[in-house]
Amino acid sequence: KKISEKQAAIDDVKRKYKDLQTKAKEKIKNYKAKLEEADKEIRKASKSSGAIAEEKKKVEAELKQTSENLAAEVEAKNKVQTEFDEFKEKAKETFDRFETLEGEINSQKETIEKLVISEKEAKELS
Repeated sequence: KKISEKQAAIDDVKRKYKDLQTKAKEKIKNYKAKLEEADKEIRKASKSSGAIAEEKKKVEAELKQTSENLAAEVEAKNKVQTEFDEFKEKAKETFDRFETLEGEINSQKETIEKLVISEKEAKELS
């Protein structure tokens, strides 16, 4: 009878050990599944991070190009403005010369008219 009680106790311990082993295997299986899921999330985040980094590089390149284009446009505008200012200055100089010449022409015209009048008066007197 004692042997059968000892055997029953041994069987009970074996059963409890087997139950614990089954539960441990189940927990390990669950942990592995959670680890795999976490690993997938990490890979997904890594890909997303890579895509974000690529997009950032692309945007930075576009921004640099836009900045360079804008600088070139400003430089071209400044050049045109300078050329326009130079043209205005030359036009003013030309206009001033024209006014001077016009004044000289009018002065000479008056002198000629006076000479013509004097010549007529001289002819009339003679």
